[in-house]
Amino acid sequence: MKYAREVRQLWDVADRYFKEAEKLRNKHSRYLDHNSCKIRDLERSYEKKIPGQLKRELNFLGAHLSSAAIRLCTISDRCPTGIIRDYKKDDLRGSQSDLAKILKKNINKYLPYMLRDNVAHIERAKPKERPLWEARQDVIEDLQIIGIFSFMKSIIDDFRNWLSEGGFLR
Repeated sequence: MKYAREVRQLWDVADRYFKEAEKLRNKHSRYLDHNSCKIRDLERSYEKKIPGQLKRELNFLGAHLSSAAIRLCTISDRCPTGIIRDYKKDDLRGSQSDLAKILKKNINKYLPYMLRDNVAHIERAKPKERPLWEARQDVIEDLQIIGIFSFMKSIIDDFRNWLSEGGFLR
């Protein structure tokens, strides 16, 4: 099976990152369930008064989810799964506001690629790609951390099933 070793290795790493994120989510579930903590809140923690250790651990939670997403995107690039889609390949057009609406509407398919691309530097964005970059940033920054976790959990579960059915997992 082409890419079997690579896919298994990528899956093991994605699953490990997700499990680390899950530990942090469980540790801070009381806070996350009772506060609408968004990605932008971590960036502006001085306004929200998030305690330092909690902020660090929530940042790690987000980083672990992004790291898992990177691996899932690579698996999907090697072996199209139909589970997730690279929004850049969908030739999205429109204003920044229109693009943000499209990304939100398809968040369950686009999120891993959005998280992967979120680590890219703005300097890499070509002027014509700038509205899409800005729309992605707007959508991600407005997502609640618990929402990102929930979407990623569903995607991880779908990948686990797909990998099992495809014989990638032993």
